[in-house]
Amino acid sequence: MQIRERTLYDCAAAMADIAEAEAFARLNKSAMAVSRLVELRCRLNGLLVDRIEVKTVDIGSALEEAKRRSSGVIQITATSVSVPEHETHRAHPKNPLDVFS
Repeated sequence: MQIRERTLYDCAAAMADIAEAEAFARLNKSAMAVSRLVELRCRLNGLLVDRIEVKTVDIGSALEEAKRRSSGVIQITATSVSVPEHETHRAHPKNPLDVFS
């Protein structure tokens, strides 16, 4: 027997491994594992196919479109607030900082 024939791992061998793993998952009541193994079996049989769509995007136009869409958004700027020194303290579980007072 040649090395290639001894190391051949085909769809039938993969299905047998999946069946064994699925039996183990069912025995241990692992619904997620059973679900993933069924999904894997479907993929190997061609029932589930991942579709990948590759698009060419013009970055300049996409940025201009995003700027146009966001032009009506209200711009909020941060402002600093002075707090008298006697009112400042560190937040602590026993002395929580009340930012709403």
